[in-house]
Amino acid sequence: MPGLSLLAANDNPPQLTTSRSAELMYHLAVQADRAAGDMRDVVAAHKWLTVAAISGCDRARRYRRRLAAEMTLVELGESQRQVREWFDRHIA
Repeated sequence: MPGLSLLAANDNPPQLTTSRSAELMYHLAVQADRAAGDMRDVVAAHKWLTVAAISGCDRARRYRRRLAAEMTLVELGESQRQVREWFDRHIA
């Protein structure tokens, strides 16, 4: 998949117990979405916005809604699959 693979390098995500973690994930999403050219990764951005929103970040909820409006159903489905996989790996 083209674009940023956030946290894939060390795969040590922050815990979801603090608002700081949610804010960090929000910023990861913004970086993925605002990357230049082929580096833009709306799937990763949507994934991190979803995790941040679930963690209580209101800004992530609003941003996620706007981003989803420009994504395809395939991209949205892939993002949701990645969210489930992330939660299965790191929270369950």
